[in-house]
Amino acid sequence: MDIVESKEELMLSYQLLKIKLSRSNAGKTSVIDMNNAILIQEKLGGKEFGMDILNDFHGNYYGSFAREKLSMRCGETDKAKSVINIDISNVGKAISEKLKHLGTLDCDVFVDEDKIYVLEFNPRFGGGYPFSHEAGINTAAIYIEWIRGGNSINTFNNYKENMVFAKHDTLINIPVLGEL
Repeated sequence: MDIVESKEELMLSYQLLKIKLSRSNAGKTSVIDMNNAILIQEKLGGKEFGMDILNDFHGNYYGSFAREKLSMRCGETDKAKSVINIDISNVGKAISEKLKHLGTLDCDVFVDEDKIYVLEFNPRFGGGYPFSHEAGINTAAIYIEWIRGGNSINTFNNYKENMVFAKHDTLINIPVLGEL
């Protein structure tokens, strides 16, 4: 992904991406149309948020749990702060009521002044879920409680705002096969 600041940079970046794509495995083995394989999007301003939109197993809305993305790495949230924002939650509720999805829906939004833009959503646990979990929403426990038919759902929802977390990688030694 490249972010460009001028038309000249856009043209140069586009040409470079075409060259890189032609050298890649996709360029060598795929039947994709190389002239239409690069996506160019306008850059949105404002702040980016991730949100877990949780429905029960009948498609009924339970809640939206948002986090401001403070830093990204390799396309995934690396550092985030939990937020409770009624406007973002209302967008989550509207999406929930239209889709009637089951379980969690990972959603990315941008907030620019008074406008909220939905970038994408996927019906799965996203890479940002650990931030929501650490901020107090235990979706796995809620799933189990729903499956059991229990009424203690809110026991597993202690979501707090302004909780900041960062991911951490650890290098581990993995023995080569045969050396185990």
